[in-house]
Amino acid sequence: MFLLKRGKVETFEFVVKAANSLSRGDVVAADPAGTVIPATSSTTVENLVGIAAADAAAGEKVLVQIPSERNTTFEADVDGGATVALRYVDLTDENSIAAAAGTVDQFRVLKVLSATKAEVMFAFATA
Repeated sequence: MFLLKRGKVETFEFVVKAANSLSRGDVVAADPAGTVIPATSSTTVENLVGIAAADAAAGEKVLVQIPSERNTTFEADVDGGATVALRYVDLTDENSIAAAAGTVDQFRVLKVLSATKAEVMFAFATA
């Protein structure tokens, strides 16, 4: 799960693509049809949208928190052990990051909070 920790977000409404669902705190990606889907470890940084603000089923509208400041950070679950600060990492699924260094580099770890939590920012916010 990803939870806003610091900074500002803007909230926009999107429709969840058919055959998909989202839970509050999931990372959301854009679909070419203009709908949103759960992000995966292979989602490109350019297709990452933000964080689902509520649960939503296929075809339903969902509010998505999109960082509006460069320094906006989120508390994220870490899967696979402790990670390292200042490392770029990828998602393991829509609601957690991998501890190991990434290949797509979707998020930057700013601070290790515990063996299972880290403070992160979207990689698109670091450019």
